[in-house]
Amino acid sequence: SGVQRKRAARESEEKDLVIAMRDRMILEMEAEREKLVTRLRRAEEEKEQMFSEVSRSRKEKEMLLLEGAERQAEGSRIERERAELERDSSEGYALAAELEGVIEKLRRERDKERREWER
Repeated sequence: SGVQRKRAARESEEKDLVIAMRDRMILEMEAEREKLVTRLRRAEEEKEQMFSEVSRSRKEKEMLLLEGAERQAEGSRIERERAELERDSSEGYALAAELEGVIEKLRRERDKERREWER
C-alpha cells in the first residue's frame, strides 16, 4: 500500500542519513588525526633539531669552560625543552592511536548497520 511505501521510503532516508552522518564523523576524525600526525611530525623534527642543538651545546661547553655556567644553563633549558617535546610526542602518538581505534570501531559499526539494512 502507499502508506507502507512511504514508511519504507522514510526509513530508508533515515538509514541513509545515519550512514551519511557516520561517514562525516569518520571523515572529520580522520582529518583531526591527519592534523595531529602533521603536528607530531613537526614536533619530531623539532626534537631532532633539539638533539643536535644539545650535542652542539655540549661540545661548546667543553671548549668554552670560562663560559661554562652560562652554557650549562642554556643546555639545561634545551634539555628540558627536548624532554618536554619527547613527552608531548609520546602523548600525541598515543592519542593518534586512540583516534585510529575509534575510527575503526565507527567504521565497523557503520558497515554492520549497512549490511543489516541491506538485508
